[in-house]
Amino acid sequence: AYRLYGWNNSNALALDGVTEEDHSGWGVSIDQQIASHATLFGRIGLSTDGEVAFDRAYTLGAQFDGGMWRRESDRIGLAAGMLEASSESGQSGTEKPVELYYVWQFNDHLALSPSMQWIGTPGGDSSADDVTVWSLRAKAAF
Repeated sequence: AYRLYGWNNSNALALDGVTEEDHSGWGVSIDQQIASHATLFGRIGLSTDGEVAFDRAYTLGAQFDGGMWRRESDRIGLAAGMLEASSESGQSGTEKPVELYYVWQFNDHLALSPSMQWIGTPGGDSSADDVTVWSLRAKAAF
């Protein structure tokens, strides 16, 4: 799947957290199956208007479906990204998130997804400590 997209939010908050302003940008998203159970993906997003904390985002990753281990609807993935701090943010660093996730498709209606995210240089602030976040997402569809 190859996608080119754009966004516009005319009611976004500026970095001061009070002022409303327009935010807009565009991006490219590519998902390419490279084997029967493996897909590579890449994303690029660029902000073109408005004061935002990050004005460029890049992500690369891979996802493997559960057919490899006889759980056809499950998947496991690993992604890494770079979020470049905007000049308006007061930071000059690059946030570097990495996520490992698993999606357990319990049945046609319920999926559980534990994940671990490690974030280097959070907020683009080189003086900030790295952060690790554990999460569990649930998706119910009826």
